[in-house]
Amino acid sequence: MKKLRIGEGESTLEAREGHVLVTEHRDVKTPEHMRRWLEEIDRFATSHGLDKVIFDARYDTSETLPEVREARWAHTDAAPVLKHIAVVIPTEMAATRLNMTVLARKSAARLRAFTEIEPAAAWLRSRR
Repeated sequence: MKKLRIGEGESTLEAREGHVLVTEHRDVKTPEHMRRWLEEIDRFATSHGLDKVIFDARYDTSETLPEVREARWAHTDAAPVLKHIAVVIPTEMAATRLNMTVLARKSAARLRAFTEIEPAAAWLRSRR
């Protein structure tokens, strides 16, 4: 397990069978920190030969600023390393909202939101 701290952001990274698990404890607050955070996750995934990730965001309930969120979407749409992304968030309403947003993005076939880890991991296992 690796602890990752960038700016105010704090996460843990774990290499699991077939994917990286990123547990978000506190979100980064600037677009630059978001880009650096995602680049670190890409490096971690590459070093473990992985191209799938679960972002467990159930523990960080802070509101992300629009420019920080857009930096995350830009990286996700570009897909430099992570080919399939599952996001675990605390409520069905939030998961539905994220899944609807995904449909309008380039990342539509590569990203899904869930409320539990196991369905997210099962979805990743079904991706090639």
